Amino acid sequence: VSINQTRYWRSYKVRGMPTGPLKFAPPSTHYPSVDELLGAGFAVVCADVRGTGASEGTWPIPFSDAEAEDARELVVWAGAQPWCNGAVTAHGLSYEGTTAVLAAASAHPAMCACSARGFEWNMFSDIVAPGGVVNEGFMRAWANFCAALDANAVPGLFGITG
Repeated sequence: VSINQTRYWRSYKVRGMPTGPLKFAPPSTHYPSVDELLGAGFAVVCADVRGTGASEGTWPIPFSDAEAEDARELVVWAGAQPWCNGAVTAHGLSYEGTTAVLAAASAHPAMCACSARGFEWNMFSDIVAPGGVVNEGFMRAWANFCAALDANAVPGLFGITG
C-alpha cells in the first residue's frame, strides 16, 4: 500500500447538494502517480492532514509534530489492513512529498519506501526566501489558497477552477 497525506482536499465536507456538475476536483488524488501505483497493483490511501479537508482538528502550522505523529499512525493503520501485505510506502509531490518524508521518518517497521518529489527540505530557503529574497507573492497566494480550502471554498489559485 502507498499512502499520501495532503492538506489540499483529499475530501471535503459538502453542505447541501450541488446543483450542477462539480468544476473542481482535488488535485492530490488525480496526478499520474496515483494511477500508476494503482496500475502496478498497489492500494493507495489518501488522507487529509489534521484539520484540513474532511479531517477533524486544527492545522496550526505545516509539518507540525502532530502531523508527523499522524503520519506514523497512518503507516500503522495502513500496514494492518487485510488488503495490505504489511509493507507501506509513502508518495507525494511538494507538500505531500514532505508528508511522505515524515511518514518515512517514523521509522515504523512497516515503512519500506518513500517517493518524495519536489518536497520542502528547508522551509526558509526553499519556500519563504529562496536565494535570500522573500517570496512574498507565493507566500500570500499560498496563504489565501489554504484559507479558502479551510473555509470549504474552491480556491482560485493556479487556474484549477473551471
